[in-house]
Amino acid sequence: MAWRCCLSRSPSKPEVDLAAARAAALKLLERRRYSVAEMRRKLTQRGCESAVVQAVLDGLLRARLLDDTAYAQAYVHDGVLLKGHGRHRLTADLRRRGIAPELIDAALATWIADDTELALARDLAVQRLSRLRGLEPAVARRRLAGYLQRRGLPVGVVVQVLSELDLPREGGNEAE
Repeated sequence: MAWRCCLSRSPSKPEVDLAAARAAALKLLERRRYSVAEMRRKLTQRGCESAVVQAVLDGLLRARLLDDTAYAQAYVHDGVLLKGHGRHRLTADLRRRGIAPELIDAALATWIADDTELALARDLAVQRLSRLRGLEPAVARRRLAGYLQRRGLPVGVVVQVLSELDLPREGGNEAE
């Protein structure tokens, strides 16, 4: 059921729209964190006027219920430690969520050291190889490379891990 937060459209009662929009935002925040851009999009989709949306966002920012810096830090932390995502995937995800590039860079610098992605790629490769048993080594290599790249790991890291595992390439060709 699509719930509209700003149904009252009555010019004599703008506080009703504001209260409904605030209630909708708080209900959304009960489930998960949101970036400022995501919350703006959600409230706009629910029919709230831009002035009402801005007033609600200002209030949530003052109350520190919306904080793009904390959102980016938590997203990168969870992405690296819980989901095994690399720098490229996390950057793309945060951009899609409307996080500023400098906040993305700061969060990545906090949680991803130079050797973090290599260690992550090694762990993911070992786990994934158990599922690829029984396949031709060249096929397993190709699938493992795709898996690691979809996780957002840099190509250089993927190539290094694949060479460490010593899986042969298809047809002896050096290019993937």
